[in-house]
Amino acid sequence: MWWVRSTNVEADLKGLELDCGFSHPYGVEGEISYSISKATDGRGQRLEYKPPNVFAWTVRARRDLSRHLAIGVTFSGKRVSSVTAGNQFDFSEQVCVENASLPDYASGLLYGYLQIDRAKVFCRVTNLFNDQIYPAWGRPQLPARSYEVGISWELWD
Repeated sequence: MWWVRSTNVEADLKGLELDCGFSHPYGVEGEISYSISKATDGRGQRLEYKPPNVFAWTVRARRDLSRHLAIGVTFSGKRVSSVTAGNQFDFSEQVCVENASLPDYASGLLYGYLQIDRAKVFCRVTNLFNDQIYPAWGRPQLPARSYEVGISWELWD
């Protein structure tokens, strides 16, 4: 049986925010959010680099196998709609494009671990969905997909 932990809806003249948190008695929990924005300032001018639609999710699961052993996984992501990028200078063509647009993208994280007492063996994949990266002035560039495997150790509580 799933439980809704929290819901939040905020609306104003600039847009709408929906948030919902959920959990399951077997150690699964998560959040889902959706944002609709006019992406304009107080004078009605379009804000560059502000996506009008953003959908985000996070799902975490943890299971204690014994007093000293636990496993867990986290899957989170974000889907962002295309944005106006204003005047962009293209270095390959040496031209300036007025009112350029950057396509939508999805970004994700998959993180899993095995915890033994204070030690964690983990693996992580970041930018799970990104096949293409769109750099633009004023917008942070997403890093390429990366893989990580490691061990962490907690020395003190």
